[in-house]
Parts: sequence; structure tokens; C-alpha cells
Amino acid sequence: MLIHVDDIIVISNDVIAIDSLISNLGSKFAIKDLRSLSYLIGIHVTNTENSLHIHQGKYVIDLLHRMKVTSAKPAPTPCISGAKLSKLSCDPPTDPTKYKSMVGAFWYLTLTRPDICYIVNQLYQFLYCPTNTHLTVAKRMLKYLKSTIKFGLYINN
Repeated sequence: MLIHVDDIIVISNDVIAIDSLISNLGSKFAIKDLRSLSYLIGIHVTNTENSLHIHQGKYVIDLLHRMKVTSAKPAPTPCISGAKLSKLSCDPPTDPTKYKSMVGAFWYLTLTRPDICYIVNQLYQFLYCPTNTHLTVAKRMLKYLKSTIKFGLYINN
């Protein structure tokens, strides 16, 4: 069971248990059963007979539009192999507002994208003192996200 503000998601292999829980909640609270989940808080859910696919494709598309990189060339990886990020750089500092906005968006994407967790953690460490190098790595992440819009998690029943 997942509860977010006034939304409740119940997932189980036991349909009778779900119906019983919804019935019990309905006897105590005014609820509306929307049955099959398809979209919640930026997460798209596709339910098949054998699996559940969750991804944030629409969120990625909106992020690419917001950052004005829809025409950028896609990247095959989230960062360049062996790249080291450091505070001790000769690079001049960059505007932290855009950087913070990107890294915050990346952080939210880690809910369904374990493939970006490491680099997002690395970028997050420089949230308050980003340089142009950090911004370049963040922009590469946007290019990677462009090439992997539908990546997400598959959960087998």
C-alpha cells in the first residue's frame, strides 16, 4: 500500500484482499475506487498480465522542454567513463539556479531510474558550488535521458 496525500495505491496478487480493504475503507471514509492505476505524481504505470512497468517518460519530456534541449543529440551513457567531479576545479562557478533545478529533477527521476542514481549522487554533492564542469555533466545527463525516455522499472507478478 502506498499513500500519497489523499491518494492510496493498493497492489496485491490477491484481488479478494484488495476488494475487502477497499470495502472496509469505504465504510469509514468517502472514497472513490478508480481501479486500474495508470498515472500518479509524474509516474506512468502500465499493467500487463505478468508485470507492472513504471516509468517517468512524460516527466523526462517535460524536463527536456523546460531545459530547452529537445533538439540536442542523445547520449548513450549518463556520464563519461572515469570522469571525476571535484570542488577544487579551475573552472569558474556557474549559475547555481539552473544547476539546482536540473539536479533536483534528476533526483526525482531516481524513483524509477536506478541507472542514474550514481551520477545524480555525484552531481548532488556540488549543489551549492557548481562549476561549468558540473553543468556540462548535468547537460550530458539530459542528453542521456533523451535517449532513454521510456526506461523504468519492471515488476513481475
